[in-house]
Amino acid sequence: MRSILAVLPLLAGCCLPGGASSEPPPFGWTLVLAEEPQSAEGRGGTLFAIGETTAYAVKDGKLLWEHATAGTGGWHAFLPSGCLLIGNGDGLVCLDPASGEPRWDVSPVVTWPREESGAALTGPGNATPRGAEVYLDSSRLFVLDEAACAARAPGCLTPSSELDAWYHPSAFVVTKGGYRVIAAAKGYDRVIRVEAPDGTVRAQFAAEEPSGPTLQGDHPLILDAGRLYRMDPAACSPSAAGLAPPCATEVAVPAGSASWRDFAILPGGGAVLTNGLEVAVMGPNAWLQKPAGSIVAIAGDHERVYTTLSGGGLLGGGADPLEARSLLDGEVSWRREIEHTASAGLHSGTRAIVDGAHVYVLYERFVGELAGLGVGRP
Repeated sequence: MRSILAVLPLLAGCCLPGGASSEPPPFGWTLVLAEEPQSAEGRGGTLFAIGETTAYAVKDGKLLWEHATAGTGGWHAFLPSGCLLIGNGDGLVCLDPASGEPRWDVSPVVTWPREESGAALTGPGNATPRGAEVYLDSSRLFVLDEAACAARAPGCLTPSSELDAWYHPSAFVVTKGGYRVIAAAKGYDRVIRVEAPDGTVRAQFAAEEPSGPTLQGDHPLILDAGRLYRMDPAACSPSAAGLAPPCATEVAVPAGSASWRDFAILPGGGAVLTNGLEVAVMGPNAWLQKPAGSIVAIAGDHERVYTTLSGGGLLGGGADPLEARSLLDGEVSWRREIEHTASAGLHSGTRAIVDGAHVYVLYERFVGELAGLGVGRP
C-alpha cells in the first residue's frame, strides 16, 4: 500500500488553480434498490448492500441476487471462509457471496440473560487472531466460532467480556496479540477499558469524549479531549493513570482553531483529523492542514464522511452534494448533486464506498458507480 506522501504528486493535475472545481465524473451505472442500505461494502467489483430486511449484491448495474431475512440488524461481516454474515432476526445467516444462498444459519444464537439486553446482535467488531469475529450486545462482547455455528453446535457465540452494568461499548479493537481496547458509555460517563487476551481487565479509566479506538497497524489510536494517543495495551496495568505512559503516548498534532473531535486512519499509515471547521491530513512523516470554510467532518450525523481513493484524494459523503478534495491542499476538486426522488422523507446523506478502482455512491435507495476515477483524479 502506498503511503499518503507517495500519492501526493499524483494529485497535481486533479485540481484547477485557485481551488476552482473541475467537472465531476459521470455515473457509469445507477440502480434503485427496494430498501435503503444500512451498511455496504465493495469487494472485487461487486457492491454488497444490507437493507433493513434484505441483502443485495450488485455488479455493473445489475442485481446479482437478493436475500430476505427476518431482520438484518443493518450490519454485515465477511468471515475468513468468505461468506457474508448478516443478522436474521434473533439469529445469524451466512450467505455465499456469489449466489446469495445460505451456507449456514442459526437461530437463536444467544440466550439473553438481562432484561436490558436486546433481542438481536447489534453487529460485528474486529476479527481476532484466530479469525473469529467479535460481537456486541448491550454491555457484552462475544467471540464467534464459524465451524460451531455452521454445525449448529455449542460454542457458536461465546461471551468473551462483560462490562459493568449499563455500560455499552461504542467502539473496540482487537490487536494481533489478542488485547482488546474498548470505549464504552453509560449516560454521560465515558470509560476506556483494556483487556488481556485471557479476558482479564488490565486497566479501566475515565475519558471525556473518546473517538475510536481505531487500529493503525497493530497500535490502537484513540482521540480524547482533542488529543490523539497511541496505545500499548500490553503495557497497561490496573494502576494506569488514564491515557498516559506507559499505557498510552500522546501523538503530536497540529493546533487547529478548535479542538479536534474525530479522526480516521488512511491507507499507508496516515490519518485525518477534523474539528468541524478544518481538516488535517497526516502522512507517515508530516501533517498538512487547510481550513475548509464549512463543516467537513469525518463522522457523525449530517456531517461529511471522508474516504480515500486508490489514485489519491479524499471523497466526502454524509451530505449532499458529494465532493472530492485534494490531499495536497484540501481544496475542493469537484462537487456532484445526487438527483434522486424515489424515497420520501428525511435522507441519511450521501455515502461513498471505494473498492479499488470502483467508487460507489449511495443515497437513500439510490446506488451508482462513478466512472473515470483513475490515478491522477480524486
